[in-house]
Amino acid sequence: MRVGVALPHGVHSGMGLPAWPHLRDLAVTLETVGFDALWVSDHYFLDLQLLGGPPGPGSQLDAMVVLPALAEATHRATLGTLVLAVGFRPPSVLAKAAASLDRLSAGRFVLGLGAGWHQAEYAAAGLEFPVTRDRLVELEEAVNLIREMTSHQRATVTGPRFWVDGAPNLPQAAQAAVPILVAGGGPRALRTAARSADVWNVSGRYSPERYAGEKAEFERACEEVGRDPDTVRKSLGLVALVGENERDVDRRFEEWRQQAPWLVQNDLPADVAGYGLVGTPQQVRERVEEYRALGVTDLVLSFSPLMFGWCSAAGWDIVAQELLPV
Repeated sequence: MRVGVALPHGVHSGMGLPAWPHLRDLAVTLETVGFDALWVSDHYFLDLQLLGGPPGPGSQLDAMVVLPALAEATHRATLGTLVLAVGFRPPSVLAKAAASLDRLSAGRFVLGLGAGWHQAEYAAAGLEFPVTRDRLVELEEAVNLIREMTSHQRATVTGPRFWVDGAPNLPQAAQAAVPILVAGGGPRALRTAARSADVWNVSGRYSPERYAGEKAEFERACEEVGRDPDTVRKSLGLVALVGENERDVDRRFEEWRQQAPWLVQNDLPADVAGYGLVGTPQQVRERVEEYRALGVTDLVLSFSPLMFGWCSAAGWDIVAQELLPV
């Protein structure tokens, strides 16, 4: 199992997230202590009011600008997007950037793609926001086009929405093809992941029971398209907080909750442990083994109540010391 971190590369009211160059130093530290991957999200801005938080857009470093800087600062960890919204960039242009980034990082890049969801971002940027079905069609077409353009010197792809005719993509990626992660649930997204992805991801409040149900749906999608589900890596994004003992967990949890009380509200550590990795090292190891038994191959941890947030009290150092070695 690979364990990665969702990097905090935005700034939201009351969240106190690290900005560059502190983000660079954090990434180097996380790689040095043994985390396998560093992930960034893709937003022009994110309004926490959608999650019950304070109104107003937070600032956000652009994913495809942050990643080359991280590629220069780090040497071992996989670098990936979780996930790029297909509607933000033409897929042929994104394929060029992906191949370049993979070469700059010496073959450490994973391209995560999703259909997009935050309509206000599209409107603010003057971009069309199609209905859900059309966005999912665009995701499927984009995955196919990018796959061809990052694995061949020239690519010809025809589709109702996206196409290229003999498009060159030189220099080629360092890897034979840039690995593609597809995120999301629902029949269409699951079929796209089953048909074309190297990695399938879901993130959020996933107990082992909920994840087992989602994975069963993914396996059915694989059966429909004739693919062995074991040939696809299974990625799961969770919030995480670890303390040395139960008293330490309670102490850290209070600081964790104060960062986003509108999100955690009256939850106790045991409540959040039901859908995240919260507890002592032994409790978290046992929960990780549950996910491993369900087929999870990649964990993406957010050391904050908010995905891609950051709380210094969340125990990332304890995870590095107590969990990563085993």
